[in-house]
Amino acid sequence: GKGTKTGLTPEFVAERAILSTKQRSQRFVNMGENIQNEQLRDIVTPHAHDVLSGRGNFVNHHVGNESFRSLVNRHKKAYVACPKAQKPNFSKLIYDEIRSKNPPGRF
Repeated sequence: GKGTKTGLTPEFVAERAILSTKQRSQRFVNMGENIQNEQLRDIVTPHAHDVLSGRGNFVNHHVGNESFRSLVNRHKKAYVACPKAQKPNFSKLIYDEIRSKNPPGRF
């Protein structure tokens, strides 16, 4: 599927955000989702629903990133408790919720 310049899909990014630091070192489940025409390029001005990549205060305090972290935290307990086969469902759930906002959130 289409992803960022690094080849990571938005679902993969969402799943990674759920995982603890220890779990991040483990092998990730291949999402297998085919996302087409959703990765926009050269966005000059992000809006409130966008989830930004990067480091620093601007990214950390962007309202879209704060909303994303809150959403991840709401699902974290269920994610950790569910069987491995169901874990990708949480990534898709978080991704879909961000994309369903008006205007749709972008990664």
